Amino acid sequence: MITIIIIIFLLLVTMLEILLLIYSGLDLKILDFLVAYRETLVSGAVISFGIYATIIYFNGLRPEIAAMGGLLYSIPIKFFWDSYMRPIIVCKDADIDMLSPMPIKNPRWIYRAKRIAIENIGRSGVKNCKGYILSLGKRIYWTSNGQLDITINPKDKEKLDIFAFYDEGPTTVTIMQDGRFWEMIIPEIMIRDEKGWPDPWKCRTHYHNDNFKVLITADNADPIHLIIEFNLKDKNFNTIIVKYPRYVTHRNKILALIFKSKVLERIYYEIKYDNLLKK
Repeated sequence: MITIIIIIFLLLVTMLEILLLIYSGLDLKILDFLVAYRETLVSGAVISFGIYATIIYFNGLRPEIAAMGGLLYSIPIKFFWDSYMRPIIVCKDADIDMLSPMPIKNPRWIYRAKRIAIENIGRSGVKNCKGYILSLGKRIYWTSNGQLDITINPKDKEKLDIFAFYDEGPTTVTIMQDGRFWEMIIPEIMIRDEKGWPDPWKCRTHYHNDNFKVLITADNADPIHLIIEFNLKDKNFNTIIVKYPRYVTHRNKILALIFKSKVLERIYYEIKYDNLLKK
């Protein structure tokens, strides 16, 4: 009997997967619902199949089975409540803020900070929310507290300092070193570190990217994958939100949705990029 239940369940999963493969334009709201309430749907379906199988096997619903089923149905109810009260982080493009002129002798350069706003539209607080620039293997600092992680209350939002870009001032400066004059090219992009924004006068790192892949994670919320495109010459910026990047090319889409673990994903990225930064 258990074998029959497993076979029926796998057949249903396969049918749903085929539907996704045939109709790839499935409304994202439906997909969001499947992802958000996947534990509720799966546990409820398994329990219902089990009760239905016992009814067929015993030619009726026995009292002890009914009592056990009532207890078991508390599991999907608990999953439903956790999903309903879960925190949800979304990205909203923030304004480009101008940094204060750097403390340089003469002349002074002006940089603007490219920031993104992360908002919690859920019903509980987001714990240890963190950001990564995957393209560079760097962690991102929060604007308000200057730390690598932050707690975001429901219906509240915080800004992340992605990078600062050159906006105004000379492109080169002549300096004297070892008795010779050198022409120093100022960096077009600067990344914030634990001490704050670096001084262009001392910054020697030059980035030549035209986009950054960004990941936002949290202890108790699903991650966000972003691509930030920019053209520094024209001062054009575009933030692309990548929905379900792991499932787009995943052959077993439904299985990935059901067994996806945000905890394992968060641990994977934190270990990978924390180790990368330690090198």
